[in-house]
Amino acid sequence: MPVLSHWSDAWLGRPYVAGERDCGYYAAQILRTEFGRQIEIPGERRPGPFGRCAQLAERLAAAVVRVEQPAEGDIVLMRCAGRLQHVGVYTEIRGASYVVHALESLHQVQRHRLIDLPYLNCQLEGFYRCN
Repeated sequence: MPVLSHWSDAWLGRPYVAGERDCGYYAAQILRTEFGRQIEIPGERRPGPFGRCAQLAERLAAAVVRVEQPAEGDIVLMRCAGRLQHVGVYTEIRGASYVVHALESLHQVQRHRLIDLPYLNCQLEGFYRCN
């Protein structure tokens, strides 16, 4: 069994399951398990991309505050294909900024540097901290 060197290692490779284990599901699970924060985050099980965008914005507005400088465990909100519809969890490893997230096209939970998001057709919308 490999030795885990960062908390996010335990989440990598977990399967993306449309309608069940999507970006919102994993972000909420990571926040609860790793940081003791309880928040329900709408994922991709909501009806249609536009309904998902509205629900994500509404839910987060009531439970989080936007921050300019992220800290470990903050929520990373992203636009993918131009729509506000993707969420992950912020972390730093050796001074570099990462997001741990489950993107449908990747089929599993992965960790990416924030500067690499454009290669995934994602754009950083902002960082949010649980109230």
